[in-house]
Amino acid sequence: MKKRYLPAVVAAIFMSAGAVTAQSDLDPAVEADLAVTDWVDHILGSGLDANHRNLLKSAAHQMAVAGVCSGFAIDNDKAKALLAKVAEGHSEDDADFEAVQSAILMSLGAYIGFGHASHAMDPSGFCADAEAERADEETAHTIYAAN
Repeated sequence: MKKRYLPAVVAAIFMSAGAVTAQSDLDPAVEADLAVTDWVDHILGSGLDANHRNLLKSAAHQMAVAGVCSGFAIDNDKAKALLAKVAEGHSEDDADFEAVQSAILMSLGAYIGFGHASHAMDPSGFCADAEAERADEETAHTIYAAN
């Protein structure tokens, strides 16, 4: 997608969730995260529980990091395994399988897009935070490739 479409896509995401544009005391990045999370909650509905949503957000964050920060790459096998874990409890035999699968993919894209926007707001801070997360041995569900 060309960068010139990004503002329209971001605006559509925020407006489709009914995000309020009122002033608040929150940091703009926090407000944006809350708005994206609200939209994802709307899209996923009851399709995923909180644990699976957190796994999805974690995978998307790491994919965004790998897309914008040097020295990061995604291990495709680890990513595939984590995304399979996100979809646990849903099978192709379910009547709503296609809807759930679509909701997961749209949500993954929204979270990756938010990661890219976060990087744009603070490139060095975003990548420094990612370095700290990767170095933290307690960080779960890491899908980064080994350096």
